[in-house]
Amino acid sequence: MRAIILAALMLAVTACASSPPAVRATATRVADPAALNEVAEGLAVRSKYGAAFPSGSTFIVVQSTSQHHTRIVRAVLASRRDDGVWTLSAVGEESSGLVQMTPTPTEGSSRTLTGSQGRSLDRLLTGNEVFRGPVVSRGDLYVGSPEHIMEIATPHGRTVIRWTGQLVGEPGEIADIVLGPA
Repeated sequence: MRAIILAALMLAVTACASSPPAVRATATRVADPAALNEVAEGLAVRSKYGAAFPSGSTFIVVQSTSQHHTRIVRAVLASRRDDGVWTLSAVGEESSGLVQMTPTPTEGSSRTLTGSQGRSLDRLLTGNEVFRGPVVSRGDLYVGSPEHIMEIATPHGRTVIRWTGQLVGEPGEIADIVLGPA
């Protein structure tokens, strides 16, 4: 009996690992970002571990969430200082998914963006595409693939974008700088 159960488990794991993607990537712009706090869970994780909150007039918060055996929430804050320098800080937490566990921090890091990356963000954040253009992502999703929510606030506008897969276009360029390339 034990051998049958073990064989069934191995078959299930193999099928899960080699199964085709369940869905294609999607991307949407939240219709009324002022009415929602889409990144609330990520901000709660930042608060729990004493990380900085958005301040100033120009910032980007990206919350990434994935879940399968465990649930991982990662919150990255990119903020532009008054001197024009961009800084990033990331905080994450792993907690119960299918497996019950005590929530634990997964990372806590901060760094300053390069001058080139900062100038790219400044350029991208002054254009209309980020705030009003199409929102497109690509790629296949598998079990545990993350969902991302990016809130962008600048003097030029505010928007919230939710996506799976790889975000493309100018919003994707911003996500790549803040999260790192896919």
